[in-house]
Amino acid sequence: MAESGLEPRLLHTISHDSTSVLSLAVDEQSGLVFSGSQAEDIYVWDLSTFQEKTRLEGHTASVLALELCPEKSWLFSASGDSTVRIWDTKTLSPLCVIHPADDRVGDIFALKWCSELQTLYFGCQNTSLQWITLTSITSAISQDEVRAVPIVRPHKFFDSGPHAGSQTRLSTSLSRSASGRSTPAAGWPRGSARGAGFSTPPLDYSPSDRVRRLQVEQRHMVSSAHSGYIYALDLLQKPDRHLDGGGQRRGGSKHMLVSGSGDEDIKLWSCTPDGLTQEAVLHHSDNGVLALASWGSCTLFAGLQGGDIEVWDVETGRVVRTLHAHDDDVLALVTVGSIADEDTCILYSASADGRIRRWDASFKCTADWVAHNGIVLSIASLPQAVGNQGNIVLTGASDDRIKVWDLLFSPGTLEKHSRPTAGPSSLGTADPMISALAQFVAFKSVSANENLREDCRQCAHWLKNHLTDLGAETALLPGAEGHNPLVLATFRANKSRLAPRKRVVAYAHYDVITPGPCESWSNSPWSLTGRDGYLHARGVSDNKGPCLAIAYAAAELAKEGTLGADVTLVVEGEEEAGGCGFTEAIRAAKEQIGPVDVILLSNSYWLGEDTPCLTVGLRGVVQADLEVRSDFQDRHSGVDGGAVREPMIDMIKLLASLTEGERVLLPTFYDSVRPITPAERAMYAQIAQMKHSRASGQTVEALMARWRLPSLSVHRISVSSGSGSGNATVIPSTVTAAVSLRLVPDQDLDVITDTLIAHVSAHFGKLASPNRIGVYIKHRADWWLGEDSAYSTALASAVQSEWGQAPVSIREGGSIPSLAILEKELEAPAVHLPMGQASDRAHLADERLRLVNLLKGKSVVKRWLASSAISNASQR
Repeated sequence: MAESGLEPRLLHTISHDSTSVLSLAVDEQSGLVFSGSQAEDIYVWDLSTFQEKTRLEGHTASVLALELCPEKSWLFSASGDSTVRIWDTKTLSPLCVIHPADDRVGDIFALKWCSELQTLYFGCQNTSLQWITLTSITSAISQDEVRAVPIVRPHKFFDSGPHAGSQTRLSTSLSRSASGRSTPAAGWPRGSARGAGFSTPPLDYSPSDRVRRLQVEQRHMVSSAHSGYIYALDLLQKPDRHLDGGGQRRGGSKHMLVSGSGDEDIKLWSCTPDGLTQEAVLHHSDNGVLALASWGSCTLFAGLQGGDIEVWDVETGRVVRTLHAHDDDVLALVTVGSIADEDTCILYSASADGRIRRWDASFKCTADWVAHNGIVLSIASLPQAVGNQGNIVLTGASDDRIKVWDLLFSPGTLEKHSRPTAGPSSLGTADPMISALAQFVAFKSVSANENLREDCRQCAHWLKNHLTDLGAETALLPGAEGHNPLVLATFRANKSRLAPRKRVVAYAHYDVITPGPCESWSNSPWSLTGRDGYLHARGVSDNKGPCLAIAYAAAELAKEGTLGADVTLVVEGEEEAGGCGFTEAIRAAKEQIGPVDVILLSNSYWLGEDTPCLTVGLRGVVQADLEVRSDFQDRHSGVDGGAVREPMIDMIKLLASLTEGERVLLPTFYDSVRPITPAERAMYAQIAQMKHSRASGQTVEALMARWRLPSLSVHRISVSSGSGSGNATVIPSTVTAAVSLRLVPDQDLDVITDTLIAHVSAHFGKLASPNRIGVYIKHRADWWLGEDSAYSTALASAVQSEWGQAPVSIREGGSIPSLAILEKELEAPAVHLPMGQASDRAHLADERLRLVNLLKGKSVVKRWLASSAISNASQR
């Protein structure tokens, strides 16, 4: 059993397009993950965003093994189509196809690259070991002529090893029919002729496709290296202890290729430029060898059929320990760290039972968990060069999923992930901002729920402490009595920057909307879950993710020594509950905040999925309850119908007086509305033509009605409690209607409020009703319209630099009260940067934020803060 207290966290799940994940490789240089599929293709994933980048097409059968050649930026892939292919990891293009010396090798299960000898070794289903040198490969890639070599697809072997008719779970799972589409060989035009038994290049194949063909020479093959399928290869580097002619030690090292087979043997081969020479046969168990891994030059691990892992001392050729690791076949092993440093020495084992286990240098199991609902077929560790220390691993399985696991996620280790880095992390999984976000969303900071008031307070304290850790000067500002505090955090400009310097106030909120009782979440809304490049949790998009993106942008610039302005975060805890006490708190803190040059907000979404936007306008709002109340209690319509003045009738007449069609009938309501200019109309016409957006297919008039023009809405009509049972015969004594007015520039919030009250009172008076009317203002927020300035221009430029396309300027029909309040109280202009997509599902089940949007959002803020509009010192 594993030690208690260490629970790996699932960082992200990637759907693998309904095809098993047979092999994995992580390229540190490019930050890419390559996954070999049962459906012939190699999937390429951006590990910083978990988004699919492309697919490498060419193999005509399952991709069984992947191996990287970092020094040449190459990826080798082996397949059931009896070929090995080479891909450029920078351009993601095919380079070469290698055909074995024997055309009837069957599946090629294993690859191993030796950098020192510049040689690629591969183990085959027909029991042969073959190899090819870099000189031959480079020649094939650079030559101008292409040899047409037939690809013969032989019948599969029906047994592997000494037991006739037996077959391992590995060979069974890998020999299933591919479920994906079939594609021609790499570099061949679509539509090339292919038969059931073989396929050949077309006669008009063009060398310009840059895919070269090479065949292994017969002398580079050991034809019967084993008596069964060769499933695994590993490479050991051993000191050369032989003596030279003068009786002195030669020094240096020699390379040993290790091969494991279904015949139950492990064989050691001496590797030289001239080929392979068998040095030893290791045999201990009656189970086939399915996986190999090693620590240093002396410790070899063999994963076996049945679930055991044998630990071999290579020097003595003896098994020093047998780990009863799993209940089913051990199909993949990976080692991390150096045997010289036991703290970093880790072995991971993956099994057909769906479990992963982690082992330390003393062969003690330190983690054990069910990773997949299926056979775990592949495993890889993130490179230590990115600070992973072997604690983040990727697994692939027959359940058509790639999963990313963080082995350091536990209460005692969370803070290790909560520090800013000197720059953007090379891998999203290792980004401390993501780990901090996981802690941030775990707080049930629902401001509208009195029972969760303490959760909100604890969330505010956590955020204050975390921003302190990031280098900010922090404080809690009291909100209204009985309401949540605000968090104030200032990142000071680096002292090396010229003074005077500018000050940026960034607004965000840490409170969230409660998950509704009828909402159906795929996972807990309070646990950050990664799926297919998206982070899911309540508040991840609205507004905890953008809040941290701004904070980490400032913290990273400060650590780099390039923060040229003071950046103050004002993080509210009551935004989702109406913003109670916000204005008063800002007024009280104005001296503490100091003079402000510009305000940054990130609390809205793109118009669609792919086009970045800047929000340049928001409508204001007046929310009110209209109440008609009688002097009698609820009555029966069969007894009193027609004998009393019914509040419902009064309410219907009153509401009818408010609008005619879409036009609001309040006196002077439209007097201050700005006329629509031809330029505005042209802008809306352009937005309406955007594909895959919320505006797609809408008319210019519809867009303007949503964003540009004022409106009045009736949201609900409720009746007194006695009629709440749904009895259609009850005359309610009290009727309440919830209405809202959306305001636009240059309508005055106070004037519109007074006009609503006056109109309702005057019209109700005309009804000459004995009932009473009440107007109760529930919430108000002013409209906001961004201005063209150096700050908005710099923000648009930062978005374009980061996303590669100019942002679209949009308005929103909703309201954000804090924005207009901050502009007024701090006497500074505001800019609004949406980070999320239209499909983020804020306030709904499975709220999400695309990881690439979060990371690029942080980068946009960094670019903006570093721009001349912000960083250049100026007199106020």
